[in-house]
Amino acid sequence: MYQFEKFLPTQQDWQRIESTYDATVDKTQALMQYVEAQGNKPFIVKVYKEDVLYGYFVGEICIRARVKILGSPFYGLGIAHQGLSMLQEIDAHERICIYKELAKWVFKHKYAVWIEVEDWQLNMEDCDGQGVRYDGHDTAFTDLTPSEEEIIHNFEYKSCRYMINKATKLGVTIRETSDPKAFLDLHWEQHKDVMARKGMATPKPKSNLQKLIDAAYPDHLLLMEAVSPEGEAVSTAMTTYDNHNAHFFARANFGKDLKWSPNELLMWESMRYCKAKGAKFFNHSGVGPFKLKFGSIRIDKPHLYFAKYEWLIPARKICWDIYHRFRKVFAKQGLWMK
Repeated sequence: MYQFEKFLPTQQDWQRIESTYDATVDKTQALMQYVEAQGNKPFIVKVYKEDVLYGYFVGEICIRARVKILGSPFYGLGIAHQGLSMLQEIDAHERICIYKELAKWVFKHKYAVWIEVEDWQLNMEDCDGQGVRYDGHDTAFTDLTPSEEEIIHNFEYKSCRYMINKATKLGVTIRETSDPKAFLDLHWEQHKDVMARKGMATPKPKSNLQKLIDAAYPDHLLLMEAVSPEGEAVSTAMTTYDNHNAHFFARANFGKDLKWSPNELLMWESMRYCKAKGAKFFNHSGVGPFKLKFGSIRIDKPHLYFAKYEWLIPARKICWDIYHRFRKVFAKQGLWMK
């Protein structure tokens, strides 16, 4: 019923992929260039139904692993939901059917032996009884479709709206950066300060953030600064966005600058900017207390996985258990992100 063709997209192909109803910023050409700059190989597939082009699949192959893993997205890249971008609306059942057929095709052609997919269009209940393996990945997002007044009204008062008002009264303002290089240098120093205050090691090299800027700024990457009355950038934030959604990437500040209460105002202005660009929701990329106070909706999204060999299922669990055990040990010594 479905046919698949791996291909190298042209500029016109990317325009079609990015214009589908189920597109996300994490499936744009810019973000895939960022993925490739980190040493992964984009894996883009045309999906046909009865020999007619039906849509696309966007993912990446991890070429550093001992086994070939196809991620959509691949864990640890700093991007969120990918999967299918369809040229016409389909229901959840058909999406899952396509993934099942795609997995068979991938395994047959030896592109990978393990596949994992997170698709924003799917919910946990959609996967029940569908013959697929999945677990949950919870996140929080703010709905950007209501008016600004309605959005901010849903923010928690004491921990969020009050802090926004406080920063405004103290004279804090928000601006887009005019110098990406200076922004990155400052953000990186602030980020190291944040991690040190939490007793953590810096988890990713500065070069990764530079690669993101090189690939996505300014069309799909927002670089914002909270500025004190003295003109000093007291907090910085990075957000990827397009006219479908926004995805929080990073925020940092020096401990000495918390007196300005800049972070809530910075996040709110980032949301306002992305809303003005057409984004329908703001993915907070996690469920920490700070992220849940922006009128956030907490939701579990399914993480589908397919294995060519059954032994990979328990092997994956063992590897993850070892990984998390060592991460906890190293985090206590300030050698790894907690």
